[in-house]
Amino acid sequence: MEADTQRVSAASAGLTSLALRLTGNLVFSPLSIYAALALVAAGARGAALDELLALLGSTSRDDLAVLVRGALDDDSESGGPL
Repeated sequence: MEADTQRVSAASAGLTSLALRLTGNLVFSPLSIYAALALVAAGARGAALDELLALLGSTSRDDLAVLVRGALDDDSESGGPL
């Protein structure tokens, strides 16, 4: 689980770097962008899928699903915000 968290953090750092180059006045959630790109990857094929997986630090759609579930899991009984 720790390795998954580190991979998501590394991918988020890359997304943050990209966003900061776009504008100096921007507020966003790296986790939200990561989750949105993971959804795009779920429907992508070919080179687009390969590029998205590389950007998100994943090797396959299944691996990406595990990473997203782990990143969004809050371990509460209700499955919602704490």
